[in-house]
Amino acid sequence: MTTRLKYSQVPAQRLHLLTEQNGCCALCKLPIAEGSAVLDHDHKSGAVRATLHRGFNSLLGKVENNAARYG
Repeated sequence: MTTRLKYSQVPAQRLHLLTEQNGCCALCKLPIAEGSAVLDHDHKSGAVRATLHRGFNSLLGKVENNAARYG
């Protein structure tokens, strides 16, 4: 079972993952400014997966949310 983060825990977790990822996006591997990094998570389980650029996270969410509809 995955424990969901409390809102107050998000900044520390985001910084921790960004540090583990050497300051780079988990998808494109390009550097992310600390202020524009976002946590990617599984919407069903709440499990945090990585730190991404905001645009990649948004696109990934759209793909996952529409996958069942379009196959």
